[in-house]
Amino acid sequence: MHCVGDEQRRPNKNRTQPEKVFKRLNSLISAVQFAGVLIVASQILIAVPKTISSDFILPGDFALEFALDRRTQNCSLLRQQTYYGFPGLKLNISVATRDFYFADFIGDLRIAIFVYAVAVAVGVVNKLLFDVNFFELIISHYIVIHKDLLTAAEWALMALSYWYASGADETGLLLQDYLRQCGVRASSTLPFVSPLLAIYLTGAVALGAHVVTVMILLHNAVGAGREALAKDHGGDVEARVVEEAQRELEEHEGGDDDDDENDNPPVEISGGPTGKVDHR
Repeated sequence: MHCVGDEQRRPNKNRTQPEKVFKRLNSLISAVQFAGVLIVASQILIAVPKTISSDFILPGDFALEFALDRRTQNCSLLRQQTYYGFPGLKLNISVATRDFYFADFIGDLRIAIFVYAVAVAVGVVNKLLFDVNFFELIISHYIVIHKDLLTAAEWALMALSYWYASGADETGLLLQDYLRQCGVRASSTLPFVSPLLAIYLTGAVALGAHVVTVMILLHNAVGAGREALAKDHGGDVEARVVEEAQRELEEHEGGDDDDDENDNPPVEISGGPTGKVDHR
């Protein structure tokens, strides 16, 4: 997101100091997010084969890993708790329902990771457009595509990723208790692995940068508004001064004309019956 508004745009070589700082930070933020994606991918590659025998990405029949399936055949977990925002739900995880909870957990996890990866890709494009000082794409006089649409899309994707990640976390904690109830202590299975922590942390870095950018943008917008208001106010004062000066000049000229008339009084001429001039 840009630090300045449309009226404060500058050429690429004369950008403001905050813009220059963020041009350097954008590469670091993108690297942090890519590192987060790689951490998530590595944790998934290690934990998935120890949890399910199904494919993690492609659709297909769901089945737990053989050893995990055997360990959870004769145990169950009955609990009453808040689940997906609904308080007091009675949850019963047993051999009849365990596949549903695992599938729900893995489904939310898969969507959260995919959406976050898309958000990172959109964020990289957004940061590149910031670096090249791109504001908008004008296709015609009636179609203008602003770069802020990419920023809004990145925020929406990040929020959606967090939404699914929070759902996966809630189900994952429940499955942890279930596996402990069944005597499974392997921390390498998916419910015990927390690949979502990398999503939360690296996503928070990107969102924090956006928040700082918005604060700088608002500060610059307020400053520009004050300057414009002061300029308009100064123009009004100047206009009033000129008007008063013109009025004083007109009054002064009018006073000079009256003085001239007083200095040269009219000559009274009178005549007698004969029409001669009386010089008395």
